[in-house]
Amino acid sequence: MDKIKEKVLEYKYEIGGFICLLLFSAIYKLYYPDLNALLNDKDKVSSNISMKENNANNENKEIKKEIISLKKKLLSTEKQLLKYEDEINDKKELSMFQNSQYNFNRLNKKILILKWTAAGGNRMTINEQLREPFKIDKLSDIYLDNFTTSYEGDGTNYPEFGHNPNISAYVLKIDQFKIDSNSNDENLYNSIIIPNEYATKPTDTTSRKTHKGKKLNYICSINPCNITELTGTITDLDGGSSMFVANGDTFIAEFIFIARDP
Repeated sequence: MDKIKEKVLEYKYEIGGFICLLLFSAIYKLYYPDLNALLNDKDKVSSNISMKENNANNENKEIKKEIISLKKKLLSTEKQLLKYEDEINDKKELSMFQNSQYNFNRLNKKILILKWTAAGGNRMTINEQLREPFKIDKLSDIYLDNFTTSYEGDGTNYPEFGHNPNISAYVLKIDQFKIDSNSNDENLYNSIIIPNEYATKPTDTTSRKTHKGKKLNYICSINPCNITELTGTITDLDGGSSMFVANGDTFIAEFIFIARDP
């Protein structure tokens, strides 16, 4: 025992230092996490950051996909708007009664031409068979595009177009057209009125004239049907007199049928 005490006394400073080191180590571990814990925490933080970055990248991809989808929808909408704009412009052209030489490529248009010639004692009655049935397969609007007359004459036999008010216009009625025009004059009721461009008696050099060629005149609408003939009358304003005086006097009327949008 005495030897042990002597050794203890001999190495007391070393032993004291070792004990202090143990105490400091215990205190450090008590109040501070160990290195592995710190490293683990660092790994967890890095993992969380990586997950958030991945989530952000995924969200960015979804956002990009949504943006691309919206752009495609916008482009489709723009094309549709352009289509509607073209249709509206076409309808505006019709409402302003533009001449048929304008382009109606986007419209479903059909043309019916009526040629009538005075013969025998017939100067007013129209009864013409079509070369083939004229098929209308949609609800359509009918317009008069032009109206031209040609007088046979022979130098003297021309109508006297002077100051008589009754000959200031042609009154055309077509039985196959359900014309719905009102008037205070029964002769003009449900009729097509075409101004007479002649102010004086025609001559050999003025025997042909287009009376209505500057605009489309709306006549009426028509339901789907087949037209095989055109019947009716062509008179002056009093409804009882003819605007044509000789065999061979002729008029040509061009009608345009434009199908309505479904």
